[in-house]
Amino acid sequence: MKKLVFLIAVMLSCVSVYGQKPVEGNNSSVEVALNLGENGGLTISSPALRYRYFFNSNMAARLELLVNNSSQEQAGSELKSSTWIAIPAFEYHFSGNDNLDPYAFAGVGFGGGSSELIDPSGLVTKSESTSFGYSVGLGMDYYVFDRVYVGTEVGFSSNTVTTPVDGQTEDDK
Repeated sequence: MKKLVFLIAVMLSCVSVYGQKPVEGNNSSVEVALNLGENGGLTISSPALRYRYFFNSNMAARLELLVNNSSQEQAGSELKSSTWIAIPAFEYHFSGNDNLDPYAFAGVGFGGGSSELIDPSGLVTKSESTSFGYSVGLGMDYYVFDRVYVGTEVGFSSNTVTTPVDGQTEDDK
């Protein structure tokens, strides 16, 4: 019983999604996602914008866009970073009921980013990165109202980030 409660708690803390259920004549939906539970459950990461297009009642394609900007200061140094990720994916929706919509998903992601480190002496080091990855998992949407749902996903993802070794360095004047 403890494992079941733990599994439900993990699923509910992964991703909460609010969107609209496609209706006849309108096969697409736009959603906003808020990722909870990353980094040990202590942070809330940037929101994501997701577009879904349903080919039929149980198959959909989606595109998710994530953007994150941050600035941190530690020991006199300042780190500014900006990243973006695009994740096209395929969803297969299983038979549910009027309110519950379980599905499986698989996708690939790609993105990029840049960072700037300013040390206490004013030296600026800039770097850029690219990323590529994949994700697979299970999710479910619970329709609270006809066109509004709360959903969760749990899955596995892997991401490779490539940063050139020779970052650009310039003096801050």
